[in-house]
Amino acid sequence: MRDGIALPDWQALTGVPGLLAPDQAPILRFLIGEVMLAYYLDSARQRLRRRALVRAMRAWAKAEVTPAP
Repeated sequence: MRDGIALPDWQALTGVPGLLAPDQAPILRFLIGEVMLAYYLDSARQRLRRRALVRAMRAWAKAEVTPAP
């Protein structure tokens, strides 16, 4: 895991050359949290999806902010 999401997913977001500078990693982390919150707020009638999002948001919140490699 990296910044609370699966490492392969994080690498896919950051693996495109020139798309994300290493100093922008904290911005990506913040935006990942924003997207999870939006999905959570939109999933009020989808109990299983909401539970999965709660687990994801907890992992995101507990993850240490690490600089990009």
